[in-house]
Amino acid sequence: MAADELHLTQSGVSQHIKTLEESLNIKLFDRINQKLIPTNEGKTLFEMSAPILNQIEHGLQELRGENTALTGTVSLGMPMEFGHNMIMPLISDISKKHLGIKFRIRFGLAEEMNNLILNGDVDFAFVDAFAFDRRITTEVVFEETLELWANHTTKLPAMKDPKKFFESLDYIEYQENAPVLRMWLEHHFGLKNITLNIRARVPSVLGVAMFILSGAGAGILPEHKALKLQENGHNLQKIKGGKTPLKNSINIAYLGQRSLSPVSLKVRQLLISALKS
Repeated sequence: MAADELHLTQSGVSQHIKTLEESLNIKLFDRINQKLIPTNEGKTLFEMSAPILNQIEHGLQELRGENTALTGTVSLGMPMEFGHNMIMPLISDISKKHLGIKFRIRFGLAEEMNNLILNGDVDFAFVDAFAFDRRITTEVVFEETLELWANHTTKLPAMKDPKKFFESLDYIEYQENAPVLRMWLEHHFGLKNITLNIRARVPSVLGVAMFILSGAGAGILPEHKALKLQENGHNLQKIKGGKTPLKNSINIAYLGQRSLSPVSLKVRQLLISALKS
């Protein structure tokens, strides 16, 4: 990755690292299983030098009149469905306007992104609610509406008694004990500790959607995902809740102490502004 970024050979990058280590008389990386793992000294050197190098780069761009040209690589993470439906179209627009930007994208859940951010594998990530490491800064940038959906062929009984109604249905959930579904039921109907017949548990929005479309049960989907399915010709019926929608906050998460390149900072701001608008 470094060789590609610097337009050098891999052996050339390795030689630069070796020369720097010899000149400083410190070890910057541990070489474990053909991977370079930064030592504490290596991390300290990065934290000391990155802000200065970024400032020099930005200054030289201004001197050359290139302050409007964005070049470099941006590494970011995101959840699969929200990423595909919301973030990827925005990234596509940015890449068309700024041909010098390259993107490295990782898909995963919040827990995985927490570790990737701390390890420096991604510059920033889009995540839902999660107890992040206290060193990580989070900011709400988008709120998706969570709704309960069923296949259009599913025959639903009349909702005379909400408790009996919801206990009569089959469900698809994301996690053990159905926390998302129970949150929706409590939010809309004040129902707690009711018996739910969970037919399947799938830790992805796409997986839950596929089970719903097959008629296996009802499940919670973000509104943008359900609308996308309907646009593609899939028929769904929404099981109505109360008047106030249940929202799931999407946050941007990044390591505040880490100095990012000008291009990463700019792309991060462009994405935040687009989502908030």
